[in-house]
Amino acid sequence: MVERDGSFALDEDRPLTIGRVHSFYGNFGVLVRAYTYLLALGIVPLSSLWLRFEVIQLAYALIGAFFMPMLAITLFLLNNRVQWVGRTYRNGFVINALLILTLLFFTSKLFLP
Repeated sequence: MVERDGSFALDEDRPLTIGRVHSFYGNFGVLVRAYTYLLALGIVPLSSLWLRFEVIQLAYALIGAFFMPMLAITLFLLNNRVQWVGRTYRNGFVINALLILTLLFFTSKLFLP
């Protein structure tokens, strides 16, 4: 704040500051995360009201069978890029072999009865 001609004004010519501070939106983001978490916790018990346990168990097995191969592919591709993780943190032979075995195992479980 600076005084100019008997009135006050904002002095925005400050190059070493963080800039204008925006308004505060309250706890909206915290509430959205909390309601999402509660909804995620409530989906499984609510689904058991209308579905049999075997159907829910089969759905979890299929989701797991899709998730694990995708996770193995992602870790294999991302952690072997030298320009992203560097030579020090790149996957070694054992980790790559385990990721490929995981990919093959869960892919076989996905397509075989």
